[in-house]
Amino acid sequence: WQNKSFKPHWRSVEIMTPPAKERTVVQDLGTSRHWPRLLGHVKREWGEHTVVLLWNPGAVEQSISLDFAAAGLDPDRRFAVWSFWDNRFLGVTKGAWTSPLLAPATSQHLRFTDLDRNPNQATLIGSSLHIYCGAAEVANVVSMRDYMKIELTDAGARDGDLFVYSRWPPFLKATAGCTATSVESAGENVWRISL
Repeated sequence: WQNKSFKPHWRSVEIMTPPAKERTVVQDLGTSRHWPRLLGHVKREWGEHTVVLLWNPGAVEQSISLDFAAAGLDPDRRFAVWSFWDNRFLGVTKGAWTSPLLAPATSQHLRFTDLDRNPNQATLIGSSLHIYCGAAEVANVVSMRDYMKIELTDAGARDGDLFVYSRWPPFLKATAGCTATSVESAGENVWRISL
């Protein structure tokens, strides 16, 4: 691992270490020959989110849809959609999500975060530090109307981005144990904190 030839693979190992404790659910198990929807519900004292892998098992391009009710998400609530591999906020949706056209054997890896649970508080909606988007690398989040504190573990990558949904622009007050290099707009009411 210390050889320079392995350096391009270091981040891939970091984002998958350690494995998240959540179990992944195969939504289509027993109802379809193919399993295009894999999901994991993350529940912590500081918040909840759902990580979803939508993938195209077919031989031709196609979109894959996720029905929120079938996935165990409240279809009447608004959810922020954040893409892990794109490292970007894709928008807010309600009731369902449909991927863009996916080539055969390609996927969309997403985090869905309920925005209606605490509408007047900043909400963590994404993390590129670990493949489970906040399940392993986030120890705690404290969010009030005018204050947010995010505590990290040593899991996941050494650098990356956290995404926060907030109607009010955040500013960095302090860091400990890491360095925040920037806080910038990443969409309407969405802010990227680069670590």
